[in-house]
Amino acid sequence: MIVLLSLLACGSSSSDGFSDVLLARRISLDLRGLPPTEAELNAVEEDPEQVWALRDAWLEAPELEERLVWLFAERWGTRVETFNVEMTDYQRDAPGALTLARAVGEEPLRLMARIAVEDRPFHEIVTTGETLADETLAEIWPLVRESGAGWQPATYTDGRPAAGVLTTNGLWWRYTTTYANLNRGRANTAMRLLMCADMLTRPVSFSGVAGLLADEALTLTAQECVACHSTLDPLAATLFGFWWAIRLNASEMERYHPEREMLGEPSLGVSAAWFGTPVGSLQDVGVQMAEDVRFARCAAEQVASALWRRPVALEDFEEITGLVETYQDEGERLLPVISAALETSAYVDPAPRLLAPDQLSSLHAALTGFRWTYLGHDQLDNDTWGYKVLAGGVDGELVTAIGTEPSLPWALVIEEMARASAGHAVEGELLGDAPRMLFAEITLEDRPGDARFDAEMTGILRRSLGTATSEDRRAFCDLWTSIDAVAGPAEAWKGTLSALFRDPAFVSR
Repeated sequence: MIVLLSLLACGSSSSDGFSDVLLARRISLDLRGLPPTEAELNAVEEDPEQVWALRDAWLEAPELEERLVWLFAERWGTRVETFNVEMTDYQRDAPGALTLARAVGEEPLRLMARIAVEDRPFHEIVTTGETLADETLAEIWPLVRESGAGWQPATYTDGRPAAGVLTTNGLWWRYTTTYANLNRGRANTAMRLLMCADMLTRPVSFSGVAGLLADEALTLTAQECVACHSTLDPLAATLFGFWWAIRLNASEMERYHPEREMLGEPSLGVSAAWFGTPVGSLQDVGVQMAEDVRFARCAAEQVASALWRRPVALEDFEEITGLVETYQDEGERLLPVISAALETSAYVDPAPRLLAPDQLSSLHAALTGFRWTYLGHDQLDNDTWGYKVLAGGVDGELVTAIGTEPSLPWALVIEEMARASAGHAVEGELLGDAPRMLFAEITLEDRPGDARFDAEMTGILRRSLGTATSEDRRAFCDLWTSIDAVAGPAEAWKGTLSALFRDPAFVSR
């Protein structure tokens, strides 16, 4: 245990300050979910400015779309694992429930990520008539989908207006309504997610409203109520195409109902509008949103918060304003905003940030080929059978903020992942004939001090941590030698790698 702690302590301070190499590792993990290659690390060591050239290349990497889906999911909360409609409602086997839920919840996220990586104006997320669908959604929903595997462009055939994410089933299956709420909660959701304006956070005092609990006092005419409802109700009136006459009914929920759009005004007692501007449909709302300066600022705040791994604060005003200007100057595209956010002082702050669950999963897969799965599902990407929340993720319902500090449950997940990944590499590559990923030419006959062992160790440390200081190498050799003396070289590699994969410098960026 003492030796193990020495490795952890050494690894946690493996660099004097936040070097360009460690910045490259952070950017690579944030954009791709992958560690930099040896060649990329060498390039940055030779010329620190190469980190920005690599940043530009990684912004075109195919892995970026998946990373954006994950980052959007942290805020949008649609990747829940149960909906009011399940596979059995479509006469399918229950074990496919998580598959359906994941497809439904990712629909709006995939649309936003695809628009971003295709470098289209980001306001298309509220103006396009297109969505994305995989094979599951194409089979059960009224869609015409382009051919091909996975997520492909699709169009609804039920007459819904062109308003991007605002007309996706995935958004409104997650954020439903009741007969009393009359889409007001949905209207607030749209404001919160797309305009960063949450009515529920506004301070409201009812101290001057007499008899608030009396039936006659439950009215929206009080000044304290009008302030919010004058905005929410006209927006809610545009959402009645998603009003389900029979709740919990698959055929009702999967379709948009144009004939019910007219229910908004008599139900709420107001005409459809966007902050006082009359609108004819949800499509008009999308256009108004796209032209609203708050949409641009909210897009910038979402990017910053996702990459900074913390909420945007008042002291970030200047940096956020700079990102908004980038958004406007660069044709309202999101990629330039992401690029600029990676150069902000808040991002390059050397304070470590815990890896997100998907980054942990992809990092291990890149190094050892190990993926922790059960019934075909990534254990760090679900909570039905897995441990996404325990690993610091959100479930979209009960846990809506990312984990930013280590905890005991988090440590247990990290330990099990490290042990399994280390065992996978040693059993497959050193004891078996699996293709080499972590190891190159080393065998169980090599020992510390051998040229091949030392080169292998240095390479593993660099790919895992970004650096390989003399302290790290010495701690690695000491731990390896201690375990080898009592259990042999195979166990020495397993134990040392398991400790390395739990190192604070490994599980953070």
